[in-house]
Amino acid sequence: MKKNFLAILLVTATFYSSNAQQHHFSGGVGVLSTNYIADTFFNVAKNVISDLAGSDTKLENQKSVGELRLSYAYYPIEKISVGASASFLQTTSDAVSGGVTTGDYSSTYLTFAAEGTYTYLSRRNIRLYGLLGAGLSNMNSKYTTGGSSESDGTNYFNFHVSPIGVTFGKQFGGTAEIGFGYRGVFSLGVYYRL
Repeated sequence: MKKNFLAILLVTATFYSSNAQQHHFSGGVGVLSTNYIADTFFNVAKNVISDLAGSDTKLENQKSVGELRLSYAYYPIEKISVGASASFLQTTSDAVSGGVTTGDYSSTYLTFAAEGTYTYLSRRNIRLYGLLGAGLSNMNSKYTTGGSSESDGTNYFNFHVSPIGVTFGKQFGGTAEIGFGYRGVFSLGVYYRL
């Protein structure tokens, strides 16, 4: 009886360790994140307020490489992961007055979020999943003109929903997601699985 129990325990532990407890580290970049959309909205609002105040200074030529992200996920069971993500976005714009650049405006966004995924289809080296995340974003903006600068900052709740995500590969591979939130509407990345 004791030998049977030990054999069952050993088989269960082997099965569990081979199908769960995987650690995933990933990095990626996303476009059209909620942080970028908010930044664009604030730039438009600043231009409208500038017009109403009678100033001809505008923010133009907004630039960004996208929302950069590092993530960690732990799979306690094969289909579900829990983890965390940190993302970074920086945008820059020119302050233009009368057709001449008089300064620059930059915004930096840092987002820290808890995330979870559910795998709804897994075939060989392809996995389809959905992702939910929620966390806090910190925004710091800096306006520099004529040797002087002004800074401002704020914190706010942020989220992400990706109903469609796909990974390609086994231990190392790529990811692609479509969703809405701090990861972006479109997101690409790479991952490494331990």
